Amino acid sequence: MLLLLLISCLPSVISIQCVQCDSFSEYCQLDVSSCVGAKCATRTAILPQGFTRLQKLCISSDAPLGCRDTPLWEGRMGEECICEEDMCNSSMYRQSLLFTTLLFVLGLM
Repeated sequence: MLLLLLISCLPSVISIQCVQCDSFSEYCQLDVSSCVGAKCATRTAILPQGFTRLQKLCISSDAPLGCRDTPLWEGRMGEECICEEDMCNSSMYRQSLLFTTLLFVLGLM
């Protein structure tokens, strides 16, 4: 009985580690946070003043995974990428994913 109770509570305590930052350049100081029942996101857009705004955060959304163009700040179109693995919105995650994919492709040759 106790086991069933613990299993039923499991989805509410599952968390994901996301990078969180907000910057007006292509880089920002990274802060890692645990986000309960959420996804990670990266948003980028070029603002009217010519600055690039970069935001990495936790979100609770039904939006599908992947990247898409969407209206962001000050009515500007930008890109929002949503993922659901630990640290998936860090640039290091993308670099390691690219490296792994490259090794896989080279292994097929």
